[in-house]
Amino acid sequence: MFGSGSLTLSLRKFRNGVGACLGLLLLLQLPTSLHAELNQATDDSVPADKDRFFKPGGVTATIYAGDYLSAHDEQFKDLRAEYSLGIGVSADLNKIPHLALDFEMVNFNREYTTSVTPPDLDEIDNDTKITTNTYMFGARAYYQVVDLLRVYAVLGFGYFETRMLASAEYLGLPVTYDDSYWSFDMYAGAGIIYMPHRWGLGLDYRYFDFEGDFPEFEVSGAQLGGDAIMLGLRYRF
Repeated sequence: MFGSGSLTLSLRKFRNGVGACLGLLLLLQLPTSLHAELNQATDDSVPADKDRFFKPGGVTATIYAGDYLSAHDEQFKDLRAEYSLGIGVSADLNKIPHLALDFEMVNFNREYTTSVTPPDLDEIDNDTKITTNTYMFGARAYYQVVDLLRVYAVLGFGYFETRMLASAEYLGLPVTYDDSYWSFDMYAGAGIIYMPHRWGLGLDYRYFDFEGDFPEFEVSGAQLGGDAIMLGLRYRF
């Protein structure tokens, strides 16, 4: 009788021990399960790389600086000083290989001694300053020559705003002639990019073909396009 009661008590203790162990195991497993479920929810909320519109790690920002080499209009051929400055962003497309979208803002500052003749003046002998601001969108085709070296060509469309400014004299008094013109025109370009790390350098060429009308100077249809060669300091995100 006593032996039977001891056996029953031992079995009860064994069952209680097994139940306690299972409960402890379940308790230890609960945080892990919750963590796994949270991770799964987080993974489901973030789109897979293959579903992204732009390629991860394929966005590059650039600062440009260089020369505006030529102007197409004969009356602006006497070059005194020219330079170009700009910034740009290029983003590789994820689902279309070797293609990227570009946005660039470039400023051309040009100074000429010209034969431009405003009304009531014989001639402006001073420097005529012609400044152009551009805002351009383009499609860029690129080819990765090696891991660190890429070549590209770009074609796009942009907004061009040009200002012509000159100082002169009228009846012995100083006067300033200031006129501006804007247009939408095409542009094209090419370049080579070296990216050893996140930072890199590039040599970039741009061709512009745009014109302007400046009634203050009695200038109509001035061909202000030209060629720009710039160095680009790049950072890849």
